[in-house]
Amino acid sequence: MGVKIDKLELEDRIYLQNILDESQLIDDRMMEAIKEQLSLLALDEEGGDFEFKNIADKKDFLLSSLPMSEDINKLKEYYKNRSAPTKVEYDCMVHDLSLYTIPTGLKEEEFLNRLRVFFFEHPFIQAFLKELNSAGGELYFGRVRQWLAANCADSPTPRAWEVTKNVQILYHWIETLGGGKYVVDVPGTYSQRIFLK
Repeated sequence: MGVKIDKLELEDRIYLQNILDESQLIDDRMMEAIKEQLSLLALDEEGGDFEFKNIADKKDFLLSSLPMSEDINKLKEYYKNRSAPTKVEYDCMVHDLSLYTIPTGLKEEEFLNRLRVFFFEHPFIQAFLKELNSAGGELYFGRVRQWLAANCADSPTPRAWEVTKNVQILYHWIETLGGGKYVVDVPGTYSQRIFLK
């Protein structure tokens, strides 16, 4: 049975995005782990829900687990207006609201506070900030691209140059939401760096 829906409200889009965000991609590695677990079950056990045990879930380290909106101020405006000028910007807004569990209807300060908390609590962001700290509080753009490509769980693994836009967005989000703790600059004439102030 199919139903034609002419227009989904923002809440509907976030709801559907949440379903996608909470789903688990079954790749070859996961399939082998499931087969191994199934082989250990007694044949006479009654059916029921099958729980995946000891299968590392790396979905928090997919590139899609990073923010997509290029400008937080525009995101804030789109959130307030419940719309965006282009489909791409609207889809990025829906992605980010779902990823960081932002409900509709928050006032501006509540919106920014919640976004800040959930962004900095995300495992991918925490891993990156740990890398920044271990590098003496300073990382240049090229090294960040290499780190991001090496640490994302996407398959195939993206090459460093393919994550350039992700790094630019990541820099903007960390600097904007960091409350002055993080700064992005270009100390010479070429490479951006992010550093702890």
